[in-house]
Amino acid sequence: MSQRLRISATAQLARALEVGLVSEGSLKGSAEDRDVADQVAVLPRVDLRLSDRHRLRLVGAHRWRRYPDAPEQHARNAYGAVELRQRSADGSTWEGEARVERNAARGDRFDYRRITFATAYRAPLGQRSFLDIELKYRDQRYANRFVAVEDVDVPRHDFRWEPALGWRWSAWGNDLDVRYEPERRGSNDPDKHFVQHLVSVGISRRW
Repeated sequence: MSQRLRISATAQLARALEVGLVSEGSLKGSAEDRDVADQVAVLPRVDLRLSDRHRLRLVGAHRWRRYPDAPEQHARNAYGAVELRQRSADGSTWEGEARVERNAARGDRFDYRRITFATAYRAPLGQRSFLDIELKYRDQRYANRFVAVEDVDVPRHDFRWEPALGWRWSAWGNDLDVRYEPERRGSNDPDKHFVQHLVSVGISRRW
């Protein structure tokens, strides 16, 4: 069983400027890479309203991760991100994100730098349903983990494509979510290539 505590605070400094700070901790929680880890994080952010339909968010994070079963993966993880959100008159929204991340681990093999680009589009389909289209790309490079490419040791370089297609229907306080996520991971290490397909159906009710 996992436990998680999250505390957040925001302050409106001006009509178009808001700042916030999130602090959270988890025990045996799921980290971003789906590994089980204990984690403490501090995430400051700045929100700028560029216009009635455009928002810009600057986010930073510093995270301390501990892996009970793999102490060599203990790490300080930091990233900075820029997020842009646009809302159209028809109710559709578009979001884009660019993130730069550094993971400084106790074991050199787990040191890496990662760049992430993500985009998402949501469009209404009538009064009760929405269509979601998402795409995320991650480029991850290790400084001290090597693979043999044509008999030459080179630093390992991984990448990941994560598209998603979803449909949500809402009525009388109930939500039905149907989602399809094909994921493709690649690397200059030929043993690290794989493709997976995830189909999920969720039902929730708001009380």
